Amino acid sequence: MCKQEAQAPFACEIHDLKIVYLIEHQSCPLSLAKDAGYLRSGVAQDRQHELFWFPGKNGRPDVSLKVYSERIEAYADAGQFVMVESVSEADEIIRTALVAATQAFIEQQHRRGVYIVLGVPKTEHPSGGLAGE
Repeated sequence: MCKQEAQAPFACEIHDLKIVYLIEHQSCPLSLAKDAGYLRSGVAQDRQHELFWFPGKNGRPDVSLKVYSERIEAYADAGQFVMVESVSEADEIIRTALVAATQAFIEQQHRRGVYIVLGVPKTEHPSGGLAGE
């Protein structure tokens, strides 16, 4: 996760970690309310997605969610740093932030009448492969 490890504690730059959830069921279209974290719509690789943003709390990084019709991609926004004692601690902080933001998204959509069921998460590692959580 960290580009360079120094003596602890050290600043670890966040990059190259994403959790992907398949959407198994969605009851109706997403709520695009600004107070639900909605930022904007976009197109990536000819595929429409909605972008949601969740601020980091308690030393966790800010997280963005790209929501496609069939999946959600959760990733920490680039250019952020976390202060850690080890690379494994940085990994845990980032994963916790990604899961928390996804849970917040699901809860906010639920409050607006959108029910979403997610499949088992997959983590995209810096090497590019997908591995089960």
